Amino acid sequence: MKTMYILMIGIFILFVVPTCVYGISDLKIATWAPQKATVNNSYISEISLGMKVFDKKSNPYGDLQTRDKVLKNVGAAITLTDPKGRLVLISNGFTDEFGYFAVKEQIHWSWIPGKYIAEMIAWNEKSYDYQLHFVHIENLILESGEPEP
Repeated sequence: MKTMYILMIGIFILFVVPTCVYGISDLKIATWAPQKATVNNSYISEISLGMKVFDKKSNPYGDLQTRDKVLKNVGAAITLTDPKGRLVLISNGFTDEFGYFAVKEQIHWSWIPGKYIAEMIAWNEKSYDYQLHFVHIENLILESGEPEP
């Protein structure tokens, strides 16, 4: 067995991979992350990040619409780091029966406009897959109170 540490901005994730499969991934993640999120003065927006995990042999290109060979109970983690390098979101757990793992987070007043880094990783006892996305969040002028009709 080989112990691997993967650095996702701001955190370390530890998992054990059998030496015989080290470096060979049987997992393929298909992810969704917005390329741009705009916050309007009249409401507080939320950001949605997620992944669907597949058997790589059945879905080598990570087609999100494919329904075959999804993997349930696979370890998953999502982090989001702001333009100053501060971790603003971290979520980890396991994929559901349909291979999904997702998180929604409200964008609030402490966030700053700019390029955020979303990192997503999925792993099991044999291998892992990792993806990085950039999300641009703009117009962060949030007001308190009720949205206008």
